Amino acid sequence: MNKILNKRLNLSLLLIFIVNGLLLAQNNEILVSGTMTDSEGEPIVGLTVLIEGTDKGTVTDIYGNYTIKAPLNSTLVFSFIGMKTQRAIVTRMGLNPVGTRQVIPYNNNEESTRFTHEKQVKTKQDSINFAKRMKKYRQYVSDSSVLNSYQRTQIVAPDVSTSKDIRKIQRYTDPNRQRDFMLGKIIVENDFSILTPGRTPQLQSTYSQGRPSFGELTYQGPETGEMFSWGPALRNLEFDGISTSNDKNGSLVLRGTGNGKAAKFYDPKHLFKNGFVRSTGITSYQTIFGVQTNVSYQNQHSSGILPNEEMTQNNLRFNVKLNNGIKINLNYAHTEEQFKNRLLQSRMLAATYLTPVSFDNANGLSTKKARSNIESIYHPDESIRSASPGNLDNPYLIAQEARDDNNLETLTYSIAYHPCWNTGSVDVSLSGELWQNTQQMFFPEAMAGLNSDHSSKRDDKFNNYFIRAILSNRLYDYKLQFKMPMNAEFYSYKQSLNFNGISQKGLNRNRQSFTANPYVQFNDDYSYIFIRAGANMYASSTSDKTYLWPSVGAFIKPFDILDDIFYWDTNYVMQEFKIRYNFGKQASEYSLYTKPGISNSLFYDVEDYNHYFEEKGMGYAEDINPEIITRHELGIEASFLNGNIYSEASFFTSNQKNSIYPIVENQQLVYKNVGEINTRGWEESLTARIFNGNFRWKTNLSLAQTKSEVHKLTEAGPIALAGFNNVHTTLIEGKAPGVISGSTFQRTANGQKIISDEGFPIKEDVLSVIGNPNPDWLIGLNSEFYTQGVEWGFTIDCVLGGDVWNGTQAALDFYGVSEYTAKHRNTNDYIFNGVRQDGSVNNQLVDFAPKEGSVYDNKWVRYGPGGVAEDYIEDASRLVLKELFVSYSFKDRVIRHLRLQNLSVTLAAHNLVTISGYNGNLGSNTLWGHSNTYGLDYFNSPQLRRFSVSLKITL
Repeated sequence: MNKILNKRLNLSLLLIFIVNGLLLAQNNEILVSGTMTDSEGEPIVGLTVLIEGTDKGTVTDIYGNYTIKAPLNSTLVFSFIGMKTQRAIVTRMGLNPVGTRQVIPYNNNEESTRFTHEKQVKTKQDSINFAKRMKKYRQYVSDSSVLNSYQRTQIVAPDVSTSKDIRKIQRYTDPNRQRDFMLGKIIVENDFSILTPGRTPQLQSTYSQGRPSFGELTYQGPETGEMFSWGPALRNLEFDGISTSNDKNGSLVLRGTGNGKAAKFYDPKHLFKNGFVRSTGITSYQTIFGVQTNVSYQNQHSSGILPNEEMTQNNLRFNVKLNNGIKINLNYAHTEEQFKNRLLQSRMLAATYLTPVSFDNANGLSTKKARSNIESIYHPDESIRSASPGNLDNPYLIAQEARDDNNLETLTYSIAYHPCWNTGSVDVSLSGELWQNTQQMFFPEAMAGLNSDHSSKRDDKFNNYFIRAILSNRLYDYKLQFKMPMNAEFYSYKQSLNFNGISQKGLNRNRQSFTANPYVQFNDDYSYIFIRAGANMYASSTSDKTYLWPSVGAFIKPFDILDDIFYWDTNYVMQEFKIRYNFGKQASEYSLYTKPGISNSLFYDVEDYNHYFEEKGMGYAEDINPEIITRHELGIEASFLNGNIYSEASFFTSNQKNSIYPIVENQQLVYKNVGEINTRGWEESLTARIFNGNFRWKTNLSLAQTKSEVHKLTEAGPIALAGFNNVHTTLIEGKAPGVISGSTFQRTANGQKIISDEGFPIKEDVLSVIGNPNPDWLIGLNSEFYTQGVEWGFTIDCVLGGDVWNGTQAALDFYGVSEYTAKHRNTNDYIFNGVRQDGSVNNQLVDFAPKEGSVYDNKWVRYGPGGVAEDYIEDASRLVLKELFVSYSFKDRVIRHLRLQNLSVTLAAHNLVTISGYNGNLGSNTLWGHSNTYGLDYFNSPQLRRFSVSLKITL
């Protein structure tokens, strides 16, 4: 009998647990939404709302709104830097602030979920004193602040007897009252930065201008036109004391034959200056007749590290949110730039680095005066003053007489509306972009390599319109949702070109396109399973057909499902484990806009770079089709230790058909479909955080590895993409896109170098693949700390693998101005490893820089200004301390004393430390900023170090 009763009792208890579980499952989560404002009623942007004990959360938008689905009886944590963290329990009736008996109904979120700075109220304060305070602060505080003050006053002064006092209170508590004007906040931000050049090429400081002659190293000055620095050591020279326009100290002669004044070392890098960036911005948030407005203006001016490198930008933004939910945004920007073109910067850097250290480009003037005084660039007879007229430029000539002006104006606008109904909504927006860019360049005839002035003017005009809509509707008890994002885009692009006063036919293209991505998604009650199925559609006026492909997305939380089935509780260890998959296929058309400067450099060898000048525009093939990109992605997300450790990994593959690249065709670069490229890779992101009272720490480690391969080419390969005729990036079947092709040494079948009768390796005439610029690994580390109003952190970037052709080093070696040639030019009786042309082992002794014979017998000069390209392939692996910053937010008592809402100051340093075995510039790994030239360095702009201080004031 007892056994039967026990069985019935156990069965009854089991049924009770099952029924309770089902009831809880049906009502387990509640949708909580609200508006977070500060003590003055202003929205708090970026405030974190987190479900305690999990990593599930959200942040408030620009209007302070948030929405989150939270389990019943869970605790919401509201946190924001500089404010006291608050907690509230989710109940059926509303939010219950922890430590109180108050229950804030969900239909009153706007007033109930506010953050307030605590204000002290005297115990004996009565309603009369309160009325005086309201009169005093009425002009300065918002309704929410007054309301909160009233609520706290009622605790100690509940008796309000006069009708006058009642009317005053109703004035601030009447929910139907709307103020015509509500004073918001004004944010003023000031930023000032100092720019200094980072790593630059290592130049020698020992040897003078000249070359060997009759078995001796002979000084040959600028009057001889000598371009090499293979002359005698400076310590063996002195001035003759007869002032000239080349050097006021006189000409250099052998020591003991002059006036005894030792030759000077003129540092070419004195051309560099400390640059700066100055930025001032002001943003005003106001409410007028219930309309929320946001107006901001920013002015930025920068001066680079090179002479006349300037930039000025003005930006005006206006945002409006109307009572009916319509949002209007306007943004106007005007930018003026001088000497930002990478080609002119490259010419100036080449002129600086290649100048012999025995010649003073500034002619005795200070660096500042030399940038504007003609004494640095002209002789009294108006001839060009240069270390080697016609061969080497004086950088101050480029600074004073060359021209590079860029003027850009942009206007963007949008109007958006978000109507809703019981089961869905629609987001509709109309936006547009108008911009005009004018670039003018001038190369004076006096520049090396030119026999006449060269000028160009390029005008680009864009007029684009976009109509976007996202229809969303929930079906079948909200588990199914239908969405249809749609985009209609209208492009108009006009280009006009003028080279040397002659107009050329520019591009004049229009495009109308339509994109639709309808899909249906299923989400179960607990978000354990999510499935999305839809389609991607694309059609345009420049495409020959309409494209339609399926798209699929899904995720599953397997441990949550197992928890429910088997009553496990893995949440103690792992709060979330999600597996997701996405598949998509889409069309991507070529850009109507082409960057200037990529038109014809492929028609020049490295040694002729100073003849290069943009003379032709880009072209497009008549039968060009959109690129077709297919992508698969598998991802895993997991969080541990109450969400304090979060990991996300993704694995992807993509196939890109009809790949579009510019290729040489009929002496012009033309955009064409050239082949198919496959890419695969993976990414991992690991985030850890600690929240402990006033101390917060968050760090993120990211790793990525990507491998691409040219699967096939529709054109005969290899295809030169960009660079020089004899060193360029290339497309080759079976290789990574953009591999570097260049000259090599002749080798035997087993890879041994073939040595000439003179004892030096023989240069191969046919170009071969010499490097792959694509890195093997990308690693990033970011860490931030916060305590007692102080926030500091750092960012580290690490690149492992990837090759760079250091053409800058090749030129420096050729002219004899590199530190490397200074250290090794006296190497004698050296034997190169390899075999002779007859197959015998090489045993020929050679001198690297022999004094006998011609300078062209020199190890570095004999192969030309570009050297043998394979000799200058270097590993570009590097570790960079990208950013280091510290920020301090002043305490409330200081802010109140200054009558401000907020005050903070930030100090930061960028590119502070760089560790790399690469000898060249690490600032830009693209040639003159041209497309598809990643991995080519020929007098590229150097890396910049930046030290900045920022002040942010909220009024």
